[in-house]
Amino acid sequence: MKPAVEVVTPPAAEPVTAAELAGHLKLNTGTAEYADLEKFIRTARQLFEKLTGRAVLPTSFRQHLGTFTGPVDLLRGPVTEVTAVGYFDPDGAEQELTGWELDATTIPAVVYMPDGDYPTVSAKKRRPVWIEFTAGWATAGDVPELVRTAIKLQAGHYYANREEQTTDALKTIAAGFTTVCQLWDTGLMTGG
Repeated sequence: MKPAVEVVTPPAAEPVTAAELAGHLKLNTGTAEYADLEKFIRTARQLFEKLTGRAVLPTSFRQHLGTFTGPVDLLRGPVTEVTAVGYFDPDGAEQELTGWELDATTIPAVVYMPDGDYPTVSAKKRRPVWIEFTAGWATAGDVPELVRTAIKLQAGHYYANREEQTTDALKTIAAGFTTVCQLWDTGLMTGG
């Protein structure tokens, strides 16, 4: 069964401010359009994350699995910490796994038991295993400039095409955005 990943706590900020995007777009509208610009920035960041498997800023995730079959790849990156590993045992009781280790030196980060001994989990639950973790660059200043620029490009594209009502127009991506996504792609979102 394919793992599922949910956002528990979204990032508290965005990697680009409305003022930065307004400057990028050379807007002279003051703050009148900032609410729309913030939506476009958030949407562009979410698209970058969907296409690359990377969390841009600190985001808390919960990954659900069908079983422990060995080391577990965490399906978002870059992982900065794992806060809990839990499961339902064969009796249906919730348990916290102890003794696990995290290898966050690569993407995907891996949670594993050093002794290779994984517990038996409930067969009655569809996804009885979960791992809670945080991924993302620490601050907007830590986000690589190339990523920030791509988000500005895509947010600017949304701004420039905000009146488009056709399905085809809504599917378009700014020139250069896809290239940056390919450069930062973790391979974690393939087929997902």
